[in-house]
Amino acid sequence: MHAPRVVLMLLLVSAAIPVSLAAQSPTPADAAIKDLIKAWDEAYMARDVVAVQRLLADDYVLTDASGAKLSKKEYLMSIVKSPDTSRTKSWASENLDVRVSGTTATVTGESSVKGRPRGRGFVVEARYRFTDTWARRGGRWGAVSTTATRISK
Repeated sequence: MHAPRVVLMLLLVSAAIPVSLAAQSPTPADAAIKDLIKAWDEAYMARDVVAVQRLLADDYVLTDASGAKLSKKEYLMSIVKSPDTSRTKSWASENLDVRVSGTTATVTGESSVKGRPRGRGFVVEARYRFTDTWARRGGRWGAVSTTATRISK
């Protein structure tokens, strides 16, 4: 009576092992998205609007930590204008979790930002948790949306 149960449990456990291992293995798309996020961080720090623009889908939208909604054009303008309002010293995305499903990827992560507001003698440090949605269109990945929330250190 116990033997069929044991065999059934062994079959269920052994069937689940490949699924859990496959879910943990990064795919080429995971690596590509992480590389794009790194390029985005670097382009933002360099205020390279052209490079950032290439990473964003035409219909990109950002909901920032204050709740403001910015279109792609508005977001790109904020990069150009930001030297007038602040000087970003560092920007790094980390703890990235990429989940790819077909031609869509969802990324959660954290960004550490350090900068000096213009006209002030102090440095501001902040951490944000973000969710990016990426879509593969026309053979390339582009960010479709970002939502950011400020978190405590």
